[in-house]
Amino acid sequence: MNRLWLLSTLVIGSLIFTAVPLSAQTTGWSSPVQLSETGQFSWFPDIAADQSGQVHVVWASFITGYDAVMYTTSKNGLDWTRPTDILALPYTGAATRPIISFDFHGYAHLVGRNDNKMVYYRVPVHDLQALPRWPPERDMSQLGGAYFSGISVGPDGRLHFIFTENPLAEECLTCYSIFYRQSRDGGISWTSPIMLTPVGNGAIKPQILVSRNGDLHLVWDAGRGGGLAQVTGSTQVSYAASRDGGKTWSEPIEFSGSSAGYPGSSGRFITVGEDGGGKLVVVWLKLPDDVPHYQVSSDGGLNWSAPAPLPGVFGIWSVIESGLDTYSMATDSAGHIHLVMVGRLDRGTRLPSLLHLIWDGSSWSEPAVIFAPLDFTPVWPRIAIGLGNQLHVTWFTANNIFGTDAADADFRIWYARRSISAPAIQPVVYPASTPSPLPTATRPALQNVSTPPPVDPSPAEITFNAMKTEVDDYGLIVLSVAPIILLFFALLLYRRRR
Repeated sequence: MNRLWLLSTLVIGSLIFTAVPLSAQTTGWSSPVQLSETGQFSWFPDIAADQSGQVHVVWASFITGYDAVMYTTSKNGLDWTRPTDILALPYTGAATRPIISFDFHGYAHLVGRNDNKMVYYRVPVHDLQALPRWPPERDMSQLGGAYFSGISVGPDGRLHFIFTENPLAEECLTCYSIFYRQSRDGGISWTSPIMLTPVGNGAIKPQILVSRNGDLHLVWDAGRGGGLAQVTGSTQVSYAASRDGGKTWSEPIEFSGSSAGYPGSSGRFITVGEDGGGKLVVVWLKLPDDVPHYQVSSDGGLNWSAPAPLPGVFGIWSVIESGLDTYSMATDSAGHIHLVMVGRLDRGTRLPSLLHLIWDGSSWSEPAVIFAPLDFTPVWPRIAIGLGNQLHVTWFTANNIFGTDAADADFRIWYARRSISAPAIQPVVYPASTPSPLPTATRPALQNVSTPPPVDPSPAEITFNAMKTEVDDYGLIVLSVAPIILLFFALLLYRRRR
């Protein structure tokens, strides 16, 4: 890190900056702004809007000598706090893959990867940038090798947490399964993990949706493997549900492949949403067609319509075979589902764009372009809706999606927003943060990083035990200049005595 910049950050405190826009769009979306620092390898963002309407973005990043979780926030989607490394650890060349969610009481629920484990923090929204007030981390996994995670808040306030981990089954020693835990007290205590997917078949990129009646709907990409976000063989998209609040789960079903009646096909990037009429909608990329498809269920996931092509959109798999991508959906206060995805408007073009489509309960809107770069590939879009009618989207771009370990690798975090005509929800006013400190974890001493190894930003296992912030660097600055200050006063005293 640049110590001079860090010192300025500490002096200024919560300095607000306006991110630099890229270019204007004509579809109602704001000009995309870059949230991460240029030259700092950044990827896999997540976004959430709390009940007050404030927007929060976290992402994985590599800073000199450290793997980090970066954080920035905005009250209006226009002015953003300067990105802060809310978690940092001695360099291992890893993707921290953080996720963030908020409950109805102003608590942030932050999850990230920690040296083969999945760890969790429950932090009041006002304390997200006040690390000394954070409670200790909680280990949410049990077997080692944890990779993906997801967390959702139900209408009754229960927290539903999923993660992937390798059970080391004889049927497949490298196949990751999906595990589930639940909290009934806002994240203070959790049920024991239960495995939801069968051994011998891997799982990646799980997403969990809690419907209005409290049912749980789980989707994921399935195939052999699951480590480093990759599966091999005939990858399929799968679904399972719990209709008793997470106690029991249905057997997984596949929407693609032979078992679904489509031999020779496979699927990727599945996401799930619920509209205002209670219909469930899944969207996924059908291969080898390279066409996004959708399916609808009107009975809570018991029966589904046949896959139908998403109108006016094509995938990017035939252009860029990248397994790093995902689709994302969220529902506004009018009950419309908003889908963000990377795709193409013309099968003949080779340039991928970040697209937005709306499901109104019976049909899809025409796709709108959020971001259409000429020399970068948009990847991993995530959407959140604040106050019922404010759309917030984040994603990262890559100059070479396969060159993550290249010396010129350029990966950046972006954001765009749009207001829609859905009814506005009255914002919640959170009480001010209390001066009394929360229980804090013992902060281990930082390891000296004299000569960090070459950056290898490929997904790997990481450690989250050491928490490093600007406060640590400020202390180092004070210590480093202390001898100079002492020398100055010694010379001054000597001159006065003469």
